[in-house]
Amino acid sequence: MSAGNRAIMNALMSISPKTVLIVEDMFTMRIFIKALLRPKGFNFLEAEDGLLALKLLQTARPDLILSDLEMPHLNGLELCKRVRAIPHLSKVPFLLLTGRGRNMDRGEAEAAGISDFLSKPINAEELEATVAKFLLPAGDAKG
Repeated sequence: MSAGNRAIMNALMSISPKTVLIVEDMFTMRIFIKALLRPKGFNFLEAEDGLLALKLLQTARPDLILSDLEMPHLNGLELCKRVRAIPHLSKVPFLLLTGRGRNMDRGEAEAAGISDFLSKPINAEELEATVAKFLLPAGDAKG
């Protein structure tokens, strides 16, 4: 991790522990994401598909949602649309993991309310920097 990213993550975690909801059908990918972010002090919630995530969100209030695009039952775009319709969750940053890279339909993603994309395979520094971008207060995110 670069010194700049390390400083951002340290500042982020000094504010208060944040909760990240990981919505991913592959168990090993959920473990990998947690392993990358756990040293930063995050709390985690997990769901293996969009429908389970919606059920969890009836009581949980994560600070950020990190969802795979392609999952059984309810894909990441549909999940985002439904999350955006829930008043207390409508502003929660929603990051979409996709194996399609940045080639997916941007208009469809923007209409769904996606905050940003992360490409698979996941790059650790990109994941950390993107999460920090959405969880740091605006004044602290500027270097």
